[in-house]
Amino acid sequence: MNKICLMKDGAFYFIKELSTLDEAFCNALGGIISLVANEVIIHVRCIASGIVEGIKISKVYGDKWEKIKDGEYRIKLTQIMSEVSKDFVFELTVPNIPGEVGDIGREHIVCEGILAAKGVTGQQMGGACNLTLALINPHEEIAEINENVDVIENYLRVKATEAIEENMKKA
Repeated sequence: MNKICLMKDGAFYFIKELSTLDEAFCNALGGIISLVANEVIIHVRCIASGIVEGIKISKVYGDKWEKIKDGEYRIKLTQIMSEVSKDFVFELTVPNIPGEVGDIGREHIVCEGILAAKGVTGQQMGGACNLTLALINPHEEIAEINENVDVIENYLRVKATEAIEENMKKA
């Protein structure tokens, strides 16, 4: 079970009753069978230019992130499983942008993410995506935000823990 735990990036099961051991083992084994890729590296960097040039990654959440240099981070994962999502949170510092933006100058690519991995048959896999920031003027309303409730909940939990730890240091 320890070897399986290491293969699943440290996931583990608390077995309260011995009779449920088979369920936990099958679940862990099922995760190994649904492996899509291993030796996964995700590289994130700021590429903002123009009026958004000063945008920086100010904080990453999670202890697996490695800072390459200012505005550039990478994370290594042992594997990616089929139908399992991974969410990563980082904060951006956005400088004051003077003036107003029109419809043409509203959207700006500020970060790029590049994924490299080895498929289960040994082939190299990869992909890339961009984070686009849509600017709004102070008098405009945000139409709709697609929020991931689970990510927001975990983010707020971490922020609350940080606030408690900070206040404990002051006490």
